[in-house]
Amino acid sequence: MDSHSPTVQHWRGARIREVAGAGWRCGTWSCPPHATAFREPNVSGPDAMIVFPHHPVALVHDDGPEVVANARYAITRNPRTEFRLRALCAEGDRCHWLAVPHPTAARILRELEVPLSVAGPFGGVRVPLSTELFRAQRVLFDQATDLHADPLAAEEALLALLATVVGSSVPPPVAARQLTRAAEVELSQRFRERLTLAGLASLVGCSQWHLARCFRAETGITLHRYRDQLRVRAAADRLRAGCEDLTALALDLGYASHSHFTDRFRAAFGVPPSAWRAVATRSGPTTQV
Repeated sequence: MDSHSPTVQHWRGARIREVAGAGWRCGTWSCPPHATAFREPNVSGPDAMIVFPHHPVALVHDDGPEVVANARYAITRNPRTEFRLRALCAEGDRCHWLAVPHPTAARILRELEVPLSVAGPFGGVRVPLSTELFRAQRVLFDQATDLHADPLAAEEALLALLATVVGSSVPPPVAARQLTRAAEVELSQRFRERLTLAGLASLVGCSQWHLARCFRAETGITLHRYRDQLRVRAAADRLRAGCEDLTALALDLGYASHSHFTDRFRAAFGVPPSAWRAVATRSGPTTQV
C-alpha cells in the first residue's frame, strides 16, 4: 500500500487531512461556513473522487441542478469538476473522501459494466448509502488512517468500497427533482425537529400527498425513514467522536426518550448506542482534522 503519515493542508479556508497509498488517496475535508470555499466556485483535483458527507450541504456540480449532500449519500465527482457549496448547518461542511486516478476509476466501471459518462468516469452522481455501507465506510476510513493496520486489508477494503458505490450509481430521475431537493434541504436542516407531513409540505409549497409520493419515487424511501437515517447517522458519528451522555444525545436529535433512541439506533445498526461507542473507544476516536 506504500502508505505514509497523514498530511494536513489548508485550501480556501478548508482543512484537508490526507493519507495516500499506491494509486489511491483518502482523507477528511472540514470547512467552516464563512470560508472562501463557500463563497466562490471550487475546482476538484486531478483524480476521480467519492465524497461521504458528515454535515449536510447544498451542492452544485458544474452547471447542473443543486442537490442535497448529507450522510445518506455518497457523491461521485469527476476530475477537475467545478463545484459550489451552500451551508445547511452552522458547522459548515465535513466529509470523508476517496480519490483514485482517472484510469483506475474508468477501469473499475468497465469491469462493473457501468456506462461511462461523456464528461468522465463518475459523472457527479449521488448514490444512496445503505446502513451497512454507511457503517463500513465510517469504520474503514478510521482503519485506513491507522498506520498499524494491515495495509493489504485496508487497500482491498477501500477499493471494494469504491466499486460498491460506483456500481450503484445511476442517474437520478428527472420527475419531481426540484420538489424532492427542497424537502431534503428542509430535512437536512430540521431533522432534529418534530415535523409533520403537512408542515413539511407547507415549507416546500405543495400538498402533503404530492410530496410524499414524489419524495418516495425519487429517493426510494419515505420522508420519515429519511429523517430517521439522518438522526441515527448523526448519532453514530457523535458517538465515535466520544459523546458519553446518551440521554442528552437522544433529546438533542429529536427523540422522545433514551429508549426510543436506543430502539431506532439498534434497528439501524444492529447494536445499541453503548455498544457502538464501546467499539469506537477500543479502535480509537474517529479521525479529526
